[in-house]
Amino acid sequence: MNNIVIIGGDKRQKELKKILSDKGYTCRYIGSGYDIKGESVVRSGDTVILPVPVSKDGESIYSSERNLLLSIKETVDNADCSNLIFGGNIPKVLKAYFDEKNIPYLDYLGCEELTLYNAYLTGLGAVRLLYENTESDIKGKKTLVTGFGRVARFTAQALLKEDCDVYVSARNSLQLTEAECYGFKTIKLREISSFLYLFDYVFNTVPENIFSFEDICHIKGKYFELASSPFGVKKEYFTDREESYVSGGSLPGRYLPYSAAEKLAQITVEHINMRNGGD
Repeated sequence: MNNIVIIGGDKRQKELKKILSDKGYTCRYIGSGYDIKGESVVRSGDTVILPVPVSKDGESIYSSERNLLLSIKETVDNADCSNLIFGGNIPKVLKAYFDEKNIPYLDYLGCEELTLYNAYLTGLGAVRLLYENTESDIKGKKTLVTGFGRVARFTAQALLKEDCDVYVSARNSLQLTEAECYGFKTIKLREISSFLYLFDYVFNTVPENIFSFEDICHIKGKYFELASSPFGVKKEYFTDREESYVSGGSLPGRYLPYSAAEKLAQITVEHINMRNGGD
């Protein structure tokens, strides 16, 4: 199990190859420009590391390099019980295939420690994203974070450290109370429409359409989308002011790939050792 093939993804996967190679593993990276020359992508006995997430369209392997065109099917076609497969947010149909073929696998996003750490990195990345998209000093700027799950909590804390005036809006009264205990000002989500005009920046972490077109018209500053699909708002609402919409997908891979890769490597090595009968 010391032969590892890392497929697609973003900067995290490239850093992961370096880290695992330094640990003594033989690693192949399949990305842009990799010449497969008709060989199987996955060989018998390989440990296979798919991206985080494995796919964004349910059919092809996710890659930040658009000229890597690999379908999920052709990638895992030759996998068998001798392989060990890792990936983030593995599609249900792929998990069913692995179960049917008795192929061992681990979904990274099922690891609580990785989910928590990625949320922390996302919060740090959100601040980097903000600085990249403003020409103003952010100190004292009124900033809204919607939701108060892990990503929202770390994002709000990171913004507060930058001396932003941070508000949290959530449906759950328990979350609002928790946010107040952290030192944030709070607004009930059902009342947020009346306050949107106050904010210089809005960071959404709620993965559902919570903002209407009318709401968007009241946002004077920039809107940062940190949530997954279906997102907090329909992007077409920003057609006439595209500069106000900022996509915040995959921030750990975009801004902190080495840190993200270190945690992936730790979890990967632990599970390889368990598979090999080690500690």
